[in-house]
Amino acid sequence: AIALVVKLTSSAVSMAVEYEKAQKSFESFLGSAEAADKTLSQLSRFAAEKFLPTDQVFAAGKALLAFGESADNLVPVMSRIADISAATGKNFGELSIIYGKARTAGVLYAEDINQLVEAGIPIIQEFAKQMGVSNDQVKKLASEGKISFEELQLAFFNLSKEGSQFSKLAAEQANTLPNLYQNTINKLK
Repeated sequence: AIALVVKLTSSAVSMAVEYEKAQKSFESFLGSAEAADKTLSQLSRFAAEKFLPTDQVFAAGKALLAFGESADNLVPVMSRIADISAATGKNFGELSIIYGKARTAGVLYAEDINQLVEAGIPIIQEFAKQMGVSNDQVKKLASEGKISFEELQLAFFNLSKEGSQFSKLAAEQANTLPNLYQNTINKLK
């Protein structure tokens, strides 16, 4: 019992330190303590809903802010990324970085698309459907830097919208034993 109390106390202190660090970072990005508190509160709720470790969500949120995403749009964007991550098994943080880099560049290149394909995301097929071209034409457009970030936004939305293949799979994955176990562990941290 004493060991459990020590562990819980240690976890609480660790979470407080983590939150304070995140608070300072977000305050510098957002310009005020109030905006940082509001955003961190939203991200904490989001982490719990999506069964993601809070520190990973804070790091991804900070990265997306650095890439130019607005604080008001963080949760919707991260929700799409989380659903795709859960459905494919691609690391949430890594997928957030790929998305953020594409946002900053304004275009996707073959390298970006290859990373998404390697993650198990049918991005070429989605782009082909969106743009009304063949899969080979998508590859050619990507090699020429002619696929805009807006196409990626739309693709992520389409792949994760309610009723889509990835939203259903993400919901199913959330209820698997490993994810339920990991969520319990995350709450104890």
